[in-house]
Amino acid sequence: MGTPEVAPAPSGTAAGRAPGQRWRWFAPAIVLAWVVGMIDKVGVGVIAANKGFLASMHLVGKPAEIGLLTTVMLIFYGLSMPVWGTLVDRYGARRCSLVGLTLWE
Repeated sequence: MGTPEVAPAPSGTAAGRAPGQRWRWFAPAIVLAWVVGMIDKVGVGVIAANKGFLASMHLVGKPAEIGLLTTVMLIFYGLSMPVWGTLVDRYGARRCSLVGLTLWE
């Protein structure tokens, strides 16, 4: 009785590429989306100091209204996190990312 032959473990994906190869394409896109998101969040503070924006919204010299505008935006931003978390759990990160990026634009 001989030793049974063991099939070699498959290497890479079905297309013959190593599993890490796809990250060479996805990682830059993910990093770019993250950077744009961080710039978008910083934009809230920058807008509050932008004289042109404040003048167009009739908020020059009204710090309480500027604070209220910033607070309301951040409250809605915070309230959306559990909603998006639930949607990601239900529908998956890829679909929710695509929907979020589409709505963002």
